[in-house]
Amino acid sequence: MTNISTVSEVARTGIGLGTVIAVVISWDRNKSILWAIFHGFISWFYVIYYALTDRQHHTGRAIAYTILAIIAVHLIIVLFVFASQNLHI
Repeated sequence: MTNISTVSEVARTGIGLGTVIAVVISWDRNKSILWAIFHGFISWFYVIYYALTDRQHHTGRAIAYTILAIIAVHLIIVLFVFASQNLHI
């Protein structure tokens, strides 16, 4: 049996990870606190945008696919937590 609090913690940490990645990428690219805060709010959207538009690295698409896979896994975890809470497992 899966511990719901553990699964919930994993889902919450994963969502926060996107924000951290977005802020770090934004700061590295723009050196602006306001842009970093804004990109932190839109988190994974900015990370994917950056991966697709980064001209310095030729692996942008590979990074984007990896990020999309991470997002898919997190969505599955969140859906599992939601379903298990509604089913009282």
